[in-house]
Amino acid sequence: MYFRFTVDPTQAIRESILANLRERLLGQSKPGIIFIHIPKTGGSSLSAAIRKHYRLSKFNIKSELTSLAAQKRFGIEDSYPGFEESLQDLRLSLIFHEAQKRTRFITGHFWANEHLTSLKPLGYMLITCLRNPVDRWFSQFLYRRFKDGSYGKIEEEIEEFLVSGQAVNFATTYVRYLGGARKDRNYTSDSAVDRAITHLGMLDTVGFLHRLDEFRSQITEMTGLRLRAEHRRKSPADPAVGRKIRESREIRDAVEKLCEPDIRIYEEALIRFP
Repeated sequence: MYFRFTVDPTQAIRESILANLRERLLGQSKPGIIFIHIPKTGGSSLSAAIRKHYRLSKFNIKSELTSLAAQKRFGIEDSYPGFEESLQDLRLSLIFHEAQKRTRFITGHFWANEHLTSLKPLGYMLITCLRNPVDRWFSQFLYRRFKDGSYGKIEEEIEEFLVSGQAVNFATTYVRYLGGARKDRNYTSDSAVDRAITHLGMLDTVGFLHRLDEFRSQITEMTGLRLRAEHRRKSPADPAVGRKIRESREIRDAVEKLCEPDIRIYEEALIRFP
């Protein structure tokens, strides 16, 4: 007895279409990207451009949600000493969790850690984008001072804010985001700056806001992804108010002094990633 099997000629076509669709949506064969999104450096624009290539394989660490989760997890308020380090530990755990799931694009406001390099054998590259630290400081202040909503909002005027601990935090953003958490929580020390500079060596590439088109082109060369320019966020500050604050010589001198640690890192990054 002979059996004759017939094959639906359209089945192979359907399977091919479905496989192509899965690849476009999940992007499993695309390079993995872990993007350290440092606030006010053009990261929202870049993330939006990359995200379009990873529609169902992306993970964005939500700042407010993870902050609330960390408060519950560790039983401390966000003003408690050491909270930021605990929060960053939680965010790093989320990154490793998503990498084990093979999520191809992972981003958010998280601090670098030397163990991130262990994800490179899984096909991930580490990237970030920087901006002149003084310009970045003003941009973050103006955004947080005049933003809608209460999360992260600054209530003080610029003169009062300049002598606050948060002003120092803003001025050592690169120390934190590139150097990572420290047990002594001292982010103005030479050793903290040196560690951040050392960690530049972990990154596959670093972009700069004033050369964002070049950075997009570089990512395209490295990944094959064509990135379109996106503009995601506009300062909520009145332009005249922002200009007055930025152009005050006294205020600018104070900010430049505060930003000396980040300026050292930024200048080194410009040399290493010309």
